[in-house]
Amino acid sequence: MEFDVVTVGNAPLDLLINLPEENSTYSVNRENNTLCIPLGEKILINNSLFILGGGAVHVATGITRLGYKAAVFAEIGKDAFAQEILSHLKKEGVNTSYIQQLGRTSFTIGLSVNSERTLFPHLLKRQHHFSFENLRAKWVFLASLGDDWREAYAAALTYCQKHPSRLAFAPG
Repeated sequence: MEFDVVTVGNAPLDLLINLPEENSTYSVNRENNTLCIPLGEKILINNSLFILGGGAVHVATGITRLGYKAAVFAEIGKDAFAQEILSHLKKEGVNTSYIQQLGRTSFTIGLSVNSERTLFPHLLKRQHHFSFENLRAKWVFLASLGDDWREAYAAALTYCQKHPSRLAFAPG
């Protein structure tokens, strides 16, 4: 298949939670930029939002919105999070045929207070055995893959050296 851009990276599902600006249950210390939440508390939130995370997913989505053909190389699970990710990418017109499904899907919880965001990522260890065979792409975009990135990055670099492809890199 031929693409304008293929992206390589993590594809977590993110849950963003917005806490109220003022609340007697927790405190924000502006001097040392900390949030203090007593253990065992139940704190009502203003709102929450599930969104797709990861640089590879965001770039592929943006590329397709600009009218170009994009695909994502990533690993997700075989769970409800994975179905949400695939559904969203397909709706956006991103090719998902290079996404591998195994185990569970990584996720991130983002806690937002007073427009400041604290992230709690749960990125699962993956092998990143991506095959770039039978692929034609003008650009390859490498995003963050966590600790075990070397093999996937090397495979992408080898592909770019053997084919007339350019490489963009945002390691996170």
